[in-house]
Amino acid sequence: MARLLVAIRPYVLLLPRLCYGKPWSTGIKAAFSAKLSNLCQRKHDRFYFDDGTVVFLVEDVLFKVHRYFLEHKSEVFQTMFMLCPPEGQEVEGESAGRPIILEDTRAIDFERFLTIFYPRDVQYHDLSTFDEWASVAEFASKWLFTDIRGLAIERATAVGTLAEKIVMARRYNLLELLCEARREIRERPQPLTLEEGRLLGVDEVIILSGFQHHNHTSGFGVRKYTPAD
Repeated sequence: MARLLVAIRPYVLLLPRLCYGKPWSTGIKAAFSAKLSNLCQRKHDRFYFDDGTVVFLVEDVLFKVHRYFLEHKSEVFQTMFMLCPPEGQEVEGESAGRPIILEDTRAIDFERFLTIFYPRDVQYHDLSTFDEWASVAEFASKWLFTDIRGLAIERATAVGTLAEKIVMARRYNLLELLCEARREIRERPQPLTLEEGRLLGVDEVIILSGFQHHNHTSGFGVRKYTPAD
């Protein structure tokens, strides 16, 4: 805490001057904000390599990885690395002081995505749950990692529940998977649980209810009584 106060004290002393509307006050405020921002950033425990070639800032976490994997699997990153900075400015991503900022991206998604390139065990993936693979699919879709997107969707649907499969199918327009999961839900004896209903959302619950109503009115799964009963 003492180090934090020492680090920001020079900027704190300048804050009263911001109230006077001096022409240079905006610059001081920006410097103060930048200093605080840097103090809040932290290096990722696992994915900040000394020999990494590019630095990213995702939320408040710094990642330093090898650009080779990214530019060879995504046209978006390939184009990003080809952009030249304005004359006299440092190239973004070359240092922690000027990282490439991945906007609208969660640090946990990028972390899980990087496990594909840097697994703890080369024979197995680090990820095992639906949420983990869905997280990778989301990142890969956003940044156009086509191959990894396909892998993540395949693994997510392999371990997901029926409700999770429907969510995945709707998210990525997987019609065959959607029809199959809906069929399995309407043919099972158990009704939708509260948790499944929350996950699926109102629209999907209504669709599934419509299927069940159709099955009942059509006589599927309904006991037929005879006069002897």
